[in-house]
Amino acid sequence: YRDSGELYTSKLEVLVLDEADTLLTGGFDKELKSVTNGIGDSCRVVLVGASYAGNVRKAAQRFFPNREFEWIQTRGLHMLPSGATELDVDVKDRGDTKHKVLLEILSSDLDSSSSSSSSSSILVFCNSMESCRSTEHTLREAGIDVVGLHGGIPPKLRRTNFNLFRDQRCTVMVCTDLAARGLHLDHVGCVVNFDTPRDS
Repeated sequence: YRDSGELYTSKLEVLVLDEADTLLTGGFDKELKSVTNGIGDSCRVVLVGASYAGNVRKAAQRFFPNREFEWIQTRGLHMLPSGATELDVDVKDRGDTKHKVLLEILSSDLDSSSSSSSSSSILVFCNSMESCRSTEHTLREAGIDVVGLHGGIPPKLRRTNFNLFRDQRCTVMVCTDLAARGLHLDHVGCVVNFDTPRDS
């Protein structure tokens, strides 16, 4: 509706932005402005997201300059799924670069999945678009079948990349937390947090 010019928001009473932390800071300015520019002062704005660090709050004030927000936090919602194994790797102690260690981890996981009957895909999470780009480049240079997913990629290409990964036509997807939102992909067998998340 928005692209066809048939989205009218002037009489909107409530606007709910789910995954607002990602929408506000993940490169969706154009899309957000096309929805938020027409809302009236009486419209109630509800932002829902995993974290509301300082940069998210500043972005909220930028998009909604004349509004005051009440920030509500709930703890204990994010837990490791049952049956999952967590492994922490201290790169400093090894004296290697993070990319070199990542290549070792992925090579091991790719070898084990190729020798088993079921193939598993790998998600690599980075905390910035720049880290995504350099990590994707490093993996591609090493011959790994990889796509990227972050706010710096045009929406059409983001959809194409996601579909390649979802349909298992690509083994590894390097992404920001943009890709973590609402994903349920049974074929993902390994998740790597390449960078420490900026938001806790």
